[in-house]
Amino acid sequence: MKQFDMRIFLVWFFQLQLMDNMNFVVPKLKIVDMEKKKYLVALDGSENSDYALLWALENLVDLNNGLLLLLSVGVLSWGTSFEYSAVTRNILNGEKKKIQKQQAEQKAEDIVNNGKKLITDFLAIKKAELPLELYFNSSTDPANYILDFIREQRIDVLVLGSRGKISQHCLQFASCTVVIARKKKESHIK
Repeated sequence: MKQFDMRIFLVWFFQLQLMDNMNFVVPKLKIVDMEKKKYLVALDGSENSDYALLWALENLVDLNNGLLLLLSVGVLSWGTSFEYSAVTRNILNGEKKKIQKQQAEQKAEDIVNNGKKLITDFLAIKKAELPLELYFNSSTDPANYILDFIREQRIDVLVLGSRGKISQHCLQFASCTVVIARKKKESHIK
């Protein structure tokens, strides 16, 4: 059962019922969730994720009652060099990790901004508006970062491109509906 919070309220509606050959209106309570449906598109900068974003805009997202969230997670991989002593290696790795994190987050921000441009262009053509939120971060485990983000933000639908292990992991473990948008391949058979 859904918990009540400030985003949910009760609405009266009337239902016509037949009782003892008499028509009369009986008031009923109906729970209506007035919150916009949340769509998350996870971007990785690939052609597949750009296609998934445009596919979602064209086929899935409700432009009248939707909230679109874009998320890009920069991938971190910590490598260790064995040519230094342990103390020197820890100092160098600390600085290296900081630089890698900044670079990964900058790349993720650029990817999200590119997604924003795709959305802006799409909405201009459609002469429509859509609430949009942008998120970027870095992680050594982007798939689980996305899953945590879904739970924290109460996402209704996750849209991903059809590329690799992250899409498969999210498809298997996400707590919401998952759509993997696969770009049609051109057939060489005539």
